[in-house]
Amino acid sequence: MTLNQRIEAFGHLAAAIHSKRWQPDLETINARNPWFTPGNLKTAIKGILRYLDKDKLKSWYSSYHRINQTEKTVGLIMAGNIPLVGFHDLICVLISGHRALVKLSHQDNLILPSLIKAWSEKSSLAEQVEFIENWEVPLDALIATGSDNTARYVSYQFPSTPKIIRGNRTSHAVIRGDEDLNILKRLGIDMFSYFGRGCRNVTKLWVPSGYDFEDLAKANEGYGHLVRNSHYQNNLQYQKALLSTLPERFLDLGYTLLVENTGSVSPLGVIYYQYYQNHSTLKQQLDSQMNKIQCLVSHEGWYTGSIDMGTAQFPELLDYTDDMDTMAFLKNLD
Repeated sequence: MTLNQRIEAFGHLAAAIHSKRWQPDLETINARNPWFTPGNLKTAIKGILRYLDKDKLKSWYSSYHRINQTEKTVGLIMAGNIPLVGFHDLICVLISGHRALVKLSHQDNLILPSLIKAWSEKSSLAEQVEFIENWEVPLDALIATGSDNTARYVSYQFPSTPKIIRGNRTSHAVIRGDEDLNILKRLGIDMFSYFGRGCRNVTKLWVPSGYDFEDLAKANEGYGHLVRNSHYQNNLQYQKALLSTLPERFLDLGYTLLVENTGSVSPLGVIYYQYYQNHSTLKQQLDSQMNKIQCLVSHEGWYTGSIDMGTAQFPELLDYTDDMDTMAFLKNLD
């Protein structure tokens, strides 16, 4: 299959989603995984549709020049923290002309198979995807995403296989202090989409000394619905009970807890914050935690290396997880 044929195939996939030929069983999905609400699935689908624009795909692929066309068998170990979280890796493998052996998380093993089945009715490229439970054939390469424990396990199990391994990460936001309610509402999308469970969810805020959180709380009071999910509410209540036994002060917004903490990754239901004195000290503080930061957000990307508030959950094709260039990796397999 030529490059143009593969790009056309992804166009067929986008058309299938838009035309409603693919109808995921939202009730069954949510029953299997209470974190996967219909709203969260719609957000995930909106995100992958951004990848399937044919002009974007062609421009993206052409930037790597002559990617080797020799077919390889690439294993994909996908995480299950948010719906369809491994879809970008799948696109990378397929557009490069390779075969994908996909091991799904038990938390997200319904959506992608049903989508690929619908795609197979319109394109033979879907035949390059196989879902497996165990690795029964040799792998030419492996791309694995999960916890830090998963990363250690994969490194041990596949010592000589070329691989990309990704562990735990989170995202941070830099607040300047002059953001209005609309801007802070956009920040809420970064913090609370998917209940805050994704690596691109903002779980820590960097705020100027003396920052007043009143506007932030007011802008995002609409997220009170999060506590209607019993799993989220249980996490929130546990964290509140734990913090109540400690000397640290925290702000209870009803749907999340704001806690001053120097750590990088906050627990579910908690948003860390840390004060900064000036931009120089802020840079030093951020640099010390960058190995755990997936992306950094600020209003209109004013802080160097950051993206605009409200866009963290909608990465582009070139926004590689953990800054590991998946396409370059696949190009150099030979």
